[in-house]
Amino acid sequence: MAGLLLTTLVLQVVVAGSTAGALALIGGTSYAIACLIGALTVVGPFMFAGTTLWLRTSLGRTPSVAALLVAECGKLLLTIAALVVGIRWLGTQMEWPGFLAGLVGAWVAQWLTVWFTRHS
Repeated sequence: MAGLLLTTLVLQVVVAGSTAGALALIGGTSYAIACLIGALTVVGPFMFAGTTLWLRTSLGRTPSVAALLVAECGKLLLTIAALVVGIRWLGTQMEWPGFLAGLVGAWVAQWLTVWFTRHS
């Protein structure tokens, strides 16, 4: 599980970084910053849920359904909070295309990691 967690994190960072770099060339620094903040709204909560479940399994306990539910609810609440904070922090300098590109890119990177590890 730790390998999948690390692989997902690395892929999310690579996707966010490359998307931010491309947006910096196309739209400027404000697009790149918005992209990175959008990616953080996905990566941060993912790391919370993944680390919570990884710690539970590394202690030799199988995660129960309740533990999975709590981790997912925590991830959902952290995602909403990160979205609100990111949007408020950027304020009037928000570049929605960049923000959404980072958010969607990091989210898709999670699913790509799962798909590649299950089909390899």
